[in-house]
Amino acid sequence: MPPKNSPTVSNRFIIRTLLGEGGFGQVFLVFDKEIGEVCALKVIRDELGANPHQQNEFKKEALTWLHFGRHANIVSAKAVDVFNDRLFIALEFVAPDEGGINSLETALKRRRISQEQAVRWAIEICWGMSFAYSHGLIAHRDLKPANLLIDQHGRIKISDFGLAIHASTESADKGFVSGTPLYMPPEQFISASACDERSDIYSFGIILFQLVTGGQLPFELPATPRKDLFTFFRQLHTSFEIPQIQSPLGAIIRRCLAKSPGGRFTSFAHIEAELQKLHANIAGWRYSPPSVQELDAADCNNRAVSFYLLGQKDDALRLVNMAISVMPSFALALNNKAAFLADSGKLSEAIEIWQTLTKKPEAWTPIL
Repeated sequence: MPPKNSPTVSNRFIIRTLLGEGGFGQVFLVFDKEIGEVCALKVIRDELGANPHQQNEFKKEALTWLHFGRHANIVSAKAVDVFNDRLFIALEFVAPDEGGINSLETALKRRRISQEQAVRWAIEICWGMSFAYSHGLIAHRDLKPANLLIDQHGRIKISDFGLAIHASTESADKGFVSGTPLYMPPEQFISASACDERSDIYSFGIILFQLVTGGQLPFELPATPRKDLFTFFRQLHTSFEIPQIQSPLGAIIRRCLAKSPGGRFTSFAHIEAELQKLHANIAGWRYSPPSVQELDAADCNNRAVSFYLLGQKDDALRLVNMAISVMPSFALALNNKAAFLADSGKLSEAIEIWQTLTKKPEAWTPIL
C-alpha cells in the first residue's frame, strides 16, 4: 500500500507524484482507494476552478470520457469525483516503457517508425476515433502526437478530450477558437464549434505525415518566434503545399490534408479501409483489434506495471499472474513476472521463466 504520509484528495486519491501540468490543470499519479487502482488524476487549476465557464468545460470533458466506456484505443475514465466544489477525473494511467516512452510525441523524437508500425498505429487511431464517434463524439479538436499515448503493448490510446464536442453536452464556444495551431484545420481557426469528424481527419493527416517522415511537419515553421503566430498558422494551413514523399501513405495523407472539409475523407472508418489494404500488402494479413480475452490480459499487465512503479510489488505480481492466467502465452506478462521476481530476490524463479521464453520464442505472443 502507498505510504501513510502521502497527501490525499477527498480521502480517496493518494497522491504519489506530479505527472505533468499545463495551462488548464495538473495531472497526478495516484492510488484510488475506492476502486483499488493506480490512476492519472486530472485536476483543474484553482484559479480556473473559480470560473463557472471553466468549471463547466471541465465537467463536459468528464462527461465525454465517461460516455466512451472501455476501448483498446482510448484512455478510459476510471472515476469522477467532487471535493471542495472541485471536479477530479481519474483516468487510466499509461505507464512508460523501459525507454521512458508512453506517447507518440516521444516516440517520434527518439526512434524511426517503421512503415508497418506506422500503418498499424494509424489503423488503431482510426479504431479509437470511430468508436468515439459512435458514442456521441462530434469532434476531438486537439488530435496530436502528445495526446496519443502508447501503452506497454505498443498500442495507441487516444487521450485528452478537453476540447472535444460531444452530443451529450451543449457547446458554449460558438465563435471561440481553440486547439493546437500546428494541427488545426483551416476551419478551426474561424470557429472551433464548426469542427466535425473531417476536422479531426485533417489533424490526423499531419500526424500521418510525421509518422512516415520521422517527425517532420508538412510545412516550414518560422526561424524566429513571431508575435502574430496565430495569424501565421491560419494563413499557413490555407496555403501550404504538401511536399512529395516516398510512401504508400502519400495519397491518404494528401486527401486528409485537403484545405476544404469536402475534399477530405468523410470518416475514419473510410480511412481504415484504405489502411487495411496497405497493411495487407506490407504484412500479408489484415490487422485485427484484440479479442476480449487479449484485452483483459493486456489490462491486467498494464495495471501490474503501474503498481510496480508505485512500489506495490505484491499487487503487481498478483495482477501479472492474472494476465498470465487469462492468456498463458503472453510473453510480455511472463517477462514482467520474471522481472518482478528478480527484483524481489527470487532470481532462480525469474531465470526459469526467462529460459522458458527463449526455448521456443515462436510459441509466445509478444504483444497483444
